[in-house]
Amino acid sequence: GELWRAATADGSIEQLTDGRQYISSFDQTDLGRGRTRTAWLRSSPTDLADLWVRDGVHGASRRLTDLNGDILRDVELREPVERWADVDGRRIQGWYLAPVAPVAPRKATAAARPAPVVTQIHGGPHTLYGWAPVLEFQLLAAEGIGVFYSNPRGSEGYGRAFNEANIRDWGPGPMRDVLAGVDALVADGLADPDRLGVTGGSYGGYLVNWILGHDQRFAAAMTCRSVSDMSMLFLTGDLSSGFWPSYEFGALPWDDPAYFREISPISYADAIRTPLLIQHSEKDIRTTVGQAELLFTVLRSKKRPVRLLRVPEETHELTRSGTPFRRAENLVVVRDWFRHFLVDGKRRLPPLPKIRAGR
Repeated sequence: GELWRAATADGSIEQLTDGRQYISSFDQTDLGRGRTRTAWLRSSPTDLADLWVRDGVHGASRRLTDLNGDILRDVELREPVERWADVDGRRIQGWYLAPVAPVAPRKATAAARPAPVVTQIHGGPHTLYGWAPVLEFQLLAAEGIGVFYSNPRGSEGYGRAFNEANIRDWGPGPMRDVLAGVDALVADGLADPDRLGVTGGSYGGYLVNWILGHDQRFAAAMTCRSVSDMSMLFLTGDLSSGFWPSYEFGALPWDDPAYFREISPISYADAIRTPLLIQHSEKDIRTTVGQAELLFTVLRSKKRPVRLLRVPEETHELTRSGTPFRRAENLVVVRDWFRHFLVDGKRRLPPLPKIRAGR
């Protein structure tokens, strides 16, 4: 995103920033005598947030802080490569983060293999990925795992028609958009079709659950703060009302229960064979923890490779504003889960983590 300034006198606009970056906060102050100072927090895929300022109309932008300089000098952050796919007459934007080092073949004489790749799916569904830094993506890349992420239909940033293109279509259409990007990576020799993973949170977790019930290509998956039962989503927690389902689906779960069963991933759980880690916070009131419990119960009863990670004392915001040590632990869990299946090539569930709950 970019920062613009609009004049109150005549409505003229001026662009203050330019680049592949994320502006997370901004402010402007009057210095007197017609002078102003604009300040903003800027980050990018390879730069963590720092404070930038600009004085006046023609002043140069300058960075005031170097908050993570010591850390960033010791690590390598990867720059994502922009990618596009055409699906159902729409252009779908995505990014590929290449691994820091390619995974060596098991035998010295064997041909080099494409990298394993984890596909990340954002929540919302009406949000978007952009040029912000994501440490989880970088951590996977450091383990030799590529990362793909995209903005399927329903994402913000591409106009109203695109934003509303997933109305009454949370599953099949967005799934085609995401998988088209994965198919392109495989076709271009960037992703190993036998070592694909998928993860996402909130709506992203819904789409992970949906995909696993309709596609068998993934070797490992992790669903976070997800939705399994769409009726439960609108009958419990802070979404319990008729407003959102009326807008998104034109129907209410108590008036049309058959339709909400049809669009619920739990209805297709019998088809899920992918090793799945279900992560959910116990104090989540957006997608309540029962969403995780019911999916786990069904899959475990069918003896599928599944594990439930219940996170105490946290909410829907675990990975964004949760307790620091739990956020760090979650990064380790994500890294180890996908490394176990995609890099080490294991098929059974990994041992339980030795370090849990900060101990």
